Amino acid sequence: MQGVDGKLVTYLMRGDAIVPIRLHQVLDGDYRVDVLNDNELVIHYVPLDERIHISVRSAEN
Repeated sequence: MQGVDGKLVTYLMRGDAIVPIRLHQVLDGDYRVDVLNDNELVIHYVPLDERIHISVRSAEN
């Protein structure tokens, strides 16, 4: 989904809160969004240099 600025944005749940995320955003000081596209989300846990790959499917797919 595109935000009002034209950049891709998606949403994650944190507890009961919906959190918008964008490419290269840093989350909680330790996680960085390295890839964000229509098919994949990659979150990098910087302290351990580990990446979490999440397959994404949009409502149109």
